[in-house]
Amino acid sequence: MSGGHHAHRHGLPTLGRRGGGWVAVQIVLIGGILLSALAGRGWPGTLQPVVYAIGGSAIVGGGALLLAGGVRLGNALTPFPARRVLPRHADLGEAELSRRLRAAQR
Repeated sequence: MSGGHHAHRHGLPTLGRRGGGWVAVQIVLIGGILLSALAGRGWPGTLQPVVYAIGGSAIVGGGALLLAGGVRLGNALTPFPARRVLPRHADLGEAELSRRLRAAQR
């Protein structure tokens, strides 16, 4: 298929040469989630403080995970990561090639 929509061996479309379509899909979904707060239906008065506390905790926890992930990725933080190029088979021994291939699959 053309246009960057061919499927990988696991059945998901690539959505662009380097998967940029998946970034766009995530942005749309996150935007939809944020906009859904504007259409809230409200909670009964007794549950409202509890629900807000749970929601606030989830937001703070998610933000902390996002920040920690960004810090850990450092310069590798990009929506378009470059593929790692492994040396040719002839340049490595069998054991080293096998180890690198297993590490790349994780």
